[in-house]
Amino acid sequence: MLATIQAILVRLFGIPATGAVLKEGTVPTPRIEPTLVYYPVPRLINRIVIHHSATPADRDIGVAEIAEWHIARGFSGVGYHFVIRRNGRVDSGRPIALAGAHVRGYNHDSIGICLVGGVDKHLKAHNNFTPYQFGALAGLLDDLLLTWPGAEICGHKDLAATECPAFDVKGWWAVEGEQRYVQ
Repeated sequence: MLATIQAILVRLFGIPATGAVLKEGTVPTPRIEPTLVYYPVPRLINRIVIHHSATPADRDIGVAEIAEWHIARGFSGVGYHFVIRRNGRVDSGRPIALAGAHVRGYNHDSIGICLVGGVDKHLKAHNNFTPYQFGALAGLLDDLLLTWPGAEICGHKDLAATECPAFDVKGWWAVEGEQRYVQ
């Protein structure tokens, strides 16, 4: 129990887990990531763009791995706002209040969602997403559309010359969304 509390203190406040104790009357200072800036005014969102991670089905990755790739490419962090893992778990990435880094020319007014997978063992685009991922994607879209009801749901390939996300997002959502919103 003590080890867990120490780990939480280190993560949230930067307090070392070596048994160091704060001086009486002092308050721990939370660590702030210098690359993140919070904008309290919500951004105008016109579209929600679906991507894939371009990884084979047997490779389950999350926000941390994608952030490493994006930082290596010169981004300030992960470019997607959400990542949906193979088991359907939705990881939060870049805060929605910040423009993403996921589709050139459209980042300022869009939300980026990345499904883990999307290529075969030869790295060719392949719809290998799990039912868990599609269920999580539909639920996440439901939630986002409550805030931005007019947002267009589209794939990366609807906005740029790419095969990402390895399936027809608009066609899928036309069926899935219709089934979800029938009166």
